[in-house]
Amino acid sequence: MDENNQFYTDLFICSGLMKTHYKYYGDIIIMDSTYRVNKYKLPLSILSGFTHTGRICIFRIGILNNETKETFDWLLKEFFKIHAKLPVILVSDHDLALESVLDNNYPMIKHIICSWHVDQSFNKNFAYLSAMNLLSLKQNLNKLCTCESKSEFERIYEEAKALFLSRKLNKSYNYLEKMYNCKDKWSRCYFSNIFTGGIHTTSRAESVNSLIKRYVGSNCEISDFIRFLKHIEKKFVDQEYKDSDDSEQKQIHPLILLFRKQLSEVIFRKHYEQYYL
Repeated sequence: MDENNQFYTDLFICSGLMKTHYKYYGDIIIMDSTYRVNKYKLPLSILSGFTHTGRICIFRIGILNNETKETFDWLLKEFFKIHAKLPVILVSDHDLALESVLDNNYPMIKHIICSWHVDQSFNKNFAYLSAMNLLSLKQNLNKLCTCESKSEFERIYEEAKALFLSRKLNKSYNYLEKMYNCKDKWSRCYFSNIFTGGIHTTSRAESVNSLIKRYVGSNCEISDFIRFLKHIEKKFVDQEYKDSDDSEQKQIHPLILLFRKQLSEVIFRKHYEQYYL
């Protein structure tokens, strides 16, 4: 409890399976948050990625009291301390607190802002252009995310900037300048030389959020959530093992071989003996 007698926590959850997944698939990660999944109304911060079969996997979960620079700094420090390596790319929404932590502490990680969120923000801030008979400019601005060349991006930007200044549309001008200053994080022409695996949004991680909300609600204790995580991990490993079963020659999945080395950990000893021996 804090000084105001309010519930306060910063909880970091990372299992052996999450460590294993990050070891093999942690070059590109998606960071997203979901809400209303516990009785304390604490946000859930999820780092996830994809396996070689295209199935989404979880690298880490944080249950946080708030989403500030200090909280994100602590969470990422703990995460990278456990995994002992940094990702190449981190995709997130346009969260200024997280962006500040990444820029200041992890400049070696390529931070990509979710193009879906950028597109929604552009539509909101430039919606009025249609009513001003400037539909073509609005459409061009919506193309900035997917511009194929920097020259095309700069041409559209200069055209919009000149119009906003000439008509004294200060709010739109200030917004455009703010987005221009971080263009290398959301316009694909500025990171076209980096392999992203086709991941430019956080939307593919929504399947994790949907799964969590399907089984964990706003009345759940944190202990209920941890039991839920253990349950879906068992199902995940079982499905991965089935997917890797060659019809001509049955092979043991690499995750199972790694689990055998981790039998000293009680949770995996119990899990392995119950499901695979």
